[in-house]
Amino acid sequence: MERYRCLLIRIILLMSVWNHLLCTAKMIHKKCRVTDVPYLRSKNVFRFNVPDEKVRWSVEFPEYNPPDYTDPNALGKKWADPDVKSGKFKWNSVDGKINRKSFVCDYAFDEDSRPINPVGRTGLRGRGVLGRWGPNHAADPIVTRIKNGKLQFVAIERHDTGEWGPNHAADPIVTRNKNGKLQFVAIERHDTGDSLV
Repeated sequence: MERYRCLLIRIILLMSVWNHLLCTAKMIHKKCRVTDVPYLRSKNVFRFNVPDEKVRWSVEFPEYNPPDYTDPNALGKKWADPDVKSGKFKWNSVDGKINRKSFVCDYAFDEDSRPINPVGRTGLRGRGVLGRWGPNHAADPIVTRIKNGKLQFVAIERHDTGEWGPNHAADPIVTRNKNGKLQFVAIERHDTGDSLV
């Protein structure tokens, strides 16, 4: 038990350092700024080009005019937020069963009262394919085993990017089976065309 407590303390310390670096260092996200292909499930929405030196919100960028896009599949769904103008949000805090606190730092807002990415400009306004305004927390469990001396793991191939990973969105309520163990499921993957191996 002591071993697990020490491991947990190390993880918490590492998360604190990582969060501090994200908020204070000049880290630049690149993957969410790709401009040469359409944005994920869209066919004609391209991100506005953001040079590395203009990513930070503190840098003036008057010509910044990204497209405003929220995927139609994220509109009017139970799992998705309503329009930000509804005014029913408790930003930077736990809002009922929804944790709207960022693990990075408190986030600011644009001129339309929408939360902005604390790491910087992405070349896109709106939620994109995400369900929530602000943080969209995800839990990525990595299920592994050793069989015949080889390490194996479970991964999902995303149909929209062709990338492989654990990739599981976090729901506010954790599903448990009758024995109290966490269930391992791939939720809604067949509906989206993703592959599970």
